[in-house]
Amino acid sequence: MHRSLIILFIFITLSVNLLAGPQKFNTYRLYEPVVLTGAQLPDIIGSAIEEIAGFRYSKAQNTWTQIPVQVDERKYMDLSVPPGKRKHLAAEYVYVGYTGGVLGAQLARDTDPRFDDDDELVFMLEDGGDKAPTGSSPPAATGNRRLEIAISDPVQPGTQTFVYLFSVKGTKSMRGDLTYHLTNGREHGAVVETEYYRVNYSRRWVLDQIRIKNTLQGNGQDLIDQLKFRAYGLTPQSSRKMGMFNETEEYWSDGPGDCQFSKKQGCSWYLGHKVGPVRAIRMVQGAASGPTTSYFSYFYRKMFAVQVNYRVHPLPYLWFYLDYDSELANPRFYDAENSGIAIDGRQDALRSNGPKNWGQMSSAAGSIVTWMDIDEFRHLGSKTQVAPYYRDDSHFNDLTGSDGKAMGNHGVYITDIPDTDKLKAVVAHFKIFLLPANASSAGEQISRNMENPLTIRVQSE
Repeated sequence: MHRSLIILFIFITLSVNLLAGPQKFNTYRLYEPVVLTGAQLPDIIGSAIEEIAGFRYSKAQNTWTQIPVQVDERKYMDLSVPPGKRKHLAAEYVYVGYTGGVLGAQLARDTDPRFDDDDELVFMLEDGGDKAPTGSSPPAATGNRRLEIAISDPVQPGTQTFVYLFSVKGTKSMRGDLTYHLTNGREHGAVVETEYYRVNYSRRWVLDQIRIKNTLQGNGQDLIDQLKFRAYGLTPQSSRKMGMFNETEEYWSDGPGDCQFSKKQGCSWYLGHKVGPVRAIRMVQGAASGPTTSYFSYFYRKMFAVQVNYRVHPLPYLWFYLDYDSELANPRFYDAENSGIAIDGRQDALRSNGPKNWGQMSSAAGSIVTWMDIDEFRHLGSKTQVAPYYRDDSHFNDLTGSDGKAMGNHGVYITDIPDTDKLKAVVAHFKIFLLPANASSAGEQISRNMENPLTIRVQSE
C-alpha cells in the first residue's frame, strides 16, 4: 500500500472514532445505583431533604428532565443486646423513616431533619444524561447554584454521564415503580416488586422466590428454592454427629422468645423497612446466638443486594448459597472456571482452583448472577478459610426450602471463624443481578464492574 494511502486510511479511522463519541456504559454497569453520603456532597449539607431534586440534561434536545433521587436519612444507634447491659455489643447506621418494625417509633424522625454528612443520596446510573452548558438551569430551579455529579467507568475509559442537583421548592416529588408489602405480620414476610422482577420473603431471613418479568425477558416463573444460610452443618443430622445443632435461615427467623436454645432471648427481630423512588430497604436483627448480627436488603430496578453484618462467638463452619428451583427447564451454571454446566441434580466435577466471587444460572425463565464480597472473612486470621461451595444433587435434602433437592447450589463455605461478637461487625455483601432468559455468561463483566467501582466527581457550579 502506498504511504499516502496509509496516511489517508489512518486519518479516516481517527475521524470515525472521534465522530463516534464516548463509549457507552456496558449493560450490567447500568444496573448499578450511585450512592453518595453527605460527606461527599458538602455543598448541600444543611439543605432541606424535600428540596433536593435531581435532573439530567439532553444536549440533542436542549432540555432538562427531573429524575428520581432518594435521600435516606441515617442515625447511628446502639443496638446492643440486652439493651443497656451491652453483653453483646453492636452499633449500626439505621435509616430514619423505617416502618413496620420494632424501631419504627424511634426512627420516625431524625434529630437533624436536614441533609447531614452521614445521610445517603441515591440515584440510578442509567438516569444520567449529558454535560450541561455552564449557566443553564431547569426552569423550576431556585437560586443560582447547581451541583454537577460526573460519573465515569474505570473499566471503560471514556464513558461518562452527568446528574445535576438543584435546590427546588414546589417541584413534584418523583415516584418510582418499586413497591414493598408486608405479609403474615408475625413472620414479617414481604413481597418486593419492580417493573422487572418480584421477590418474596416468607419469613424474616427466608427469601424463597425470585421471578423475572417479561419486561426483562423472563416468564415470571420462580427461579429459586431458597437463599440459604447454614451454621455448624448443612443438615441437622450431619451436625449432631459432631455434637452440634445446625442453624438455618428458618431457625434464625423464629420470633422473640421462640428459639429452642433460649426462652428468654429471641432469634431475630424485624427492625423495619423503608421505600422510596429509587430503592427499598429491609432490616432484620438477630441470628440465634448472634443477636447483634444484622441483615439488610436493598432493592433496585434490576438487582438487589444483601448485606450481613456478622457478630457472633467462634464458629467452625458457615455456608451461604443459592438453591435453584427443581422445576426449571434445562438450567445451566457458569462461574470463573466453568461454563454451561447442566443443573440436573447430578453432581459434576467442576474445575476449582480457589475462591470464586460470582456464579450464574441461566434458564428459559430468566437468569441470575450472584456476586459476593466476603473479603473481611478472609482477613480474620490464618485459620479462617474461605472456599467455593457447589452441589447439584437431587438426592440431598438440606431440610429447608420446598423441593427437598440440592439444585445447582452455589456460594461460599467458611471454616474456623474466630470470635466476632464485637461492636464492629464483619461485613459481607451479596449482590443479585437479574438477567434475561438464557443469558450468556455475564459474571466476568459484572465482577470487573464490582471490583472497579464507578469514579465520582462532584463540582459546585
